[in-house]
Amino acid sequence: MSWRANLPSFPVGPLVERLTVLLHVLAVAISTMPGSRAQAAMADEIASAASLGTLLTQAVNDGRELELRSVANHAELNRRIKADSCPGFAYKSYAITAGSQRFLYVVASKGRDMIIGRHWRIPLNGNKADLARLTSSTVSCLNLGTPAANALGVAVTHLGPFPNEFHVLQSNLHGIAVYVATDSGMYVVESGRIEAVETGD
Repeated sequence: MSWRANLPSFPVGPLVERLTVLLHVLAVAISTMPGSRAQAAMADEIASAASLGTLLTQAVNDGRELELRSVANHAELNRRIKADSCPGFAYKSYAITAGSQRFLYVVASKGRDMIIGRHWRIPLNGNKADLARLTSSTVSCLNLGTPAANALGVAVTHLGPFPNEFHVLQSNLHGIAVYVATDSGMYVVESGRIEAVETGD
């Protein structure tokens, strides 16, 4: 069906024809503006973080721990992780596959505490960790403690533009909403979803 299919059924004169073409060109131009592309890219990144967080939650809940020794360059990986690990936290590793990419996650825990950081994600190329693309969940160590049984949510700030899969993981593991304030706005992470919060500005 062409874009003209919804035009009114009156005779189309030269002026109406030109206006119709102009409106179509304008609609295409607006949909391809840098802001629109940036918003679409951000939506894709948010959806990816939610999906990765759900896959990671499943791996953690199923106890599918991966021994770091099974990674080809585990010695170098261990050195990098130990250099930035948080005191008092225990770390476990999990591998997940999203599409054609495999990721190694190193997840921190401490009893029943809600740990926002520091965790790591490392892409896997075959059996080798791509250490050049290692990313951490936070810049610093962040332990929110054990959420109260009647807590409706917790709030954190994040230096990234939107929440990541580790926010999704912690929300899922603790069954609680995580409100994440970023430079691009406020988000709520709950039940495996990441949604923007309307602030009324």
